Amino acid sequence: MKSYVMKGFNILIVEGDLMIGDLLQKILQLEAYYVCWKTDGREVLDIIHKIDLVIMDVMLLGEEGYQITKKIKN
Repeated sequence: MKSYVMKGFNILIVEGDLMIGDLLQKILQLEAYYVCWKTDGREVLDIIHKIDLVIMDVMLLGEEGYQITKKIKN
């Protein structure tokens, strides 16, 4: 059985497609990362200060990933 040692990095997945988001989350958790998955980009700005890496889809409902990325940079 695989030993899980958390690597200490918080990864945020922003993906509206449930199959893709679920797969990414499972793969990253198997590699011992802390993973938060959101389907709506509007929630990103509330938690971005706790995140080390963002994996973001560019085509989201509401705001597109490019718009959210610009907000994060600011």
